[in-house]
Amino acid sequence: MYNLLNGKIIISNGRTHFAFCFSKIFWIFFLTFIFCFYFLIQKWTTKSFIINKNLKLETKTNFFNEIVENKQSLNECIENEKNNSDTKLRLECCGEKMSYSFNIQTNNKLTENLVSGRKFDCEHLKILNKYKLADKYKIKQKIPVKRPGDKRFTIVTAASTGFFPTLRKLLYSMKQHFGCSQKIICYDLGGISEDKNMMEELNSVCELELRKYNWSIMPKDVHSPQTYAWKIYIISQVFSQYDTFIWMDTSINLEDKKYLDPIFEAIEKGKISEMVFPGGMFTYTPIITDWIKIENQKWDVEMYDANFIILHKSEYTRNYLKWALLCAATKQCIHPEGSQLYCTSPRTTIGSCHRFDQSVMGILNVDSEYKRSLIGMKI
Repeated sequence: MYNLLNGKIIISNGRTHFAFCFSKIFWIFFLTFIFCFYFLIQKWTTKSFIINKNLKLETKTNFFNEIVENKQSLNECIENEKNNSDTKLRLECCGEKMSYSFNIQTNNKLTENLVSGRKFDCEHLKILNKYKLADKYKIKQKIPVKRPGDKRFTIVTAASTGFFPTLRKLLYSMKQHFGCSQKIICYDLGGISEDKNMMEELNSVCELELRKYNWSIMPKDVHSPQTYAWKIYIISQVFSQYDTFIWMDTSINLEDKKYLDPIFEAIEKGKISEMVFPGGMFTYTPIITDWIKIENQKWDVEMYDANFIILHKSEYTRNYLKWALLCAATKQCIHPEGSQLYCTSPRTTIGSCHRFDQSVMGILNVDSEYKRSLIGMKI
């Protein structure tokens, strides 16, 4: 028979066992071990968290320091380029080609000449780096074409208060075609963000991102909205963020979205370039042959309309936008003195009219297609 007395187990044979005491000591030891183990884990994880947090903070700090250092070195390089008389004759800035050029074949392709334009201001190298259009950001891999509904695809437009009625029409049309699965980016060129009624209406549109355009990123002499330099700046910014996108003026009316599918397929298969414009306009722009004699007159084409543009990210479009952006940042290029918006007569054969962004894009596009033809690529 077992009796419990003062923490001891008494057995009838008179011998005493300390089983109960052993059990008590075991549990004290076990609980102490658990407490110490828990304490060590807490200290270890906290220390690891602090170390990890410090590493992340250090990495983040190093990243921002690197950006600042790169920016400082770029600024120093640009200043040296400006102050050094030996570099003024060069066509580069800090290793970046800043003079547009292309080869011209004449005499039945027996003669080839390199034609170079005026060097752009080295100061504009900053905006090329900002939007990753400089040559050091060359795109070496093929990027799959994105289509409406994909997160890497978007539709872009811009408007000020005066164009709000057409903006409303465009947004309604796009949502009718694509629904809420497609994001639209609208840049406010002035006044919309400050108008309560307009903002209430825009806030009710699903998947719409309103961005207030930052005019300060452009040189002051191209600030005029009628110069349309802002459009090329916007396209360049969106190019740095999305793989494929469509630019639409607010005047655009898309009849059926199915018309876009053959274009996307042709870009994907390499049958057409990654920058697509609609048909020609009433104005005629002698692209090449007014200045350089080429036997084949097919390169003098009607001006491309720039109110609807399909653009896909590639090395071709990166290089294209590099020169378009440099031109947009330079008044004498995007809005040369003496240029006139309207031609004296429809389809004139004299390059007397100038349509700012449209002229820039048209010239670059034809020149680029001409370059492709020289190396046997499809145009």
